[in-house]
Amino acid sequence: MSFFEKLDLEKKLNICTGNFFEKSNGFPSRDGLVEILSNQINFKNIKSFNDRHSLFEVSQSFVDSVTGTKQSLYKKIQGIYEYKKSSNNYLDTLIEADLVGAIINTNYDYSIEESTKVKKITPYDKEIFTDGKIRLYKVLGDLNCYENCAVTEQDFRRLKVLPFYNVFWESIRYELKHRSTIFLGVDFDDSDFFTIMDFILSKNCEDIKPMYVITSNSILNPKVMDTEPKTLAYQVPGGMLSNLMSQLEQQKALNKYEDVLKEIPRVRKDLGYPPLVTPLSQMVGTQAVFNVLLGERYKVIPKEIRDYVKGLYGMTPAPIDKEIQKKIIGDVEPLKCRPADLIEPEMEKLTKEIGELAKSTEDVLMYALFPENAKKFLENRDKPQVEEYEINLFI
Repeated sequence: MSFFEKLDLEKKLNICTGNFFEKSNGFPSRDGLVEILSNQINFKNIKSFNDRHSLFEVSQSFVDSVTGTKQSLYKKIQGIYEYKKSSNNYLDTLIEADLVGAIINTNYDYSIEESTKVKKITPYDKEIFTDGKIRLYKVLGDLNCYENCAVTEQDFRRLKVLPFYNVFWESIRYELKHRSTIFLGVDFDDSDFFTIMDFILSKNCEDIKPMYVITSNSILNPKVMDTEPKTLAYQVPGGMLSNLMSQLEQQKALNKYEDVLKEIPRVRKDLGYPPLVTPLSQMVGTQAVFNVLLGERYKVIPKEIRDYVKGLYGMTPAPIDKEIQKKIIGDVEPLKCRPADLIEPEMEKLTKEIGELAKSTEDVLMYALFPENAKKFLENRDKPQVEEYEINLFI
């Protein structure tokens, strides 16, 4: 069944907006925000940095390395958006034609929510009621409220892990199962967008409706498209390709693209065939880039690769090449045990700390991961929610 036949049958569609959609309407893209923040970060003082094009990661580094705080970061981003107003004429047309069932917005702009036919929903909302309006899912929250906005890696990790936000994610998955979805303005180099979508599609999405991407040749790099059939030969997952392109573009070395792809299986063999899943795929890819660009294999070795060879990521599927091992960690003896066995047991201590607030093991684990946020959540979990209103009386 063609796209137009599906549209005629389903009557309405979901719209999911990406980075270029925001940029086309006069708002700064994530790339623009990354550039602004990157100018204020001393990357030399950051030991581990996988993706300088990720707003999540750069924002986290901004908070960790600059004298500012999460609040100063938020104010900086809010200030960039504050005086920009725009409208989405083509999206407005779809809304007015009653063709849109739900909108999934992965950006920070507020141009869409200005429509009277749209009801904004964020992960931080207590309830999801729209009174018959089009549901606008603001995945990263509301830029108008400091506490309800996800900017850093840690912010998005909370959204994924804490059970309070499950209703929001399940609601999006419900939309994907009941209507076909069109992706507008997707930037295929935007790793944050794919991080978001990967999480959404990781659970309870076996029966989702078809998805369509509206793009152009100028957006989708033909090298990425051309290399996809070579995934099996080069042992490169499709999601790694755009990251490799981004790294090589930054170094003005796109001519080395094929060389890097050929180097990846060699690095895998050297390191005992680690599975190419996050974070190992990024680690192997980065090492391959270093090997090719520097003209000498393992001249520069990231900290994560050293930790992997030391055994801190667990036993390798196959033995690591002895010469490579010595070049990476010298005479250090790799761990022979499970790395977590070296960590002192903390479950009893954490259970005692959280006390009666924890009703289950999951509550204790949540407290272990996010002490402050989890404690606040558990303290208020059983309390009735009281809305506060400010009333001005003019007599």
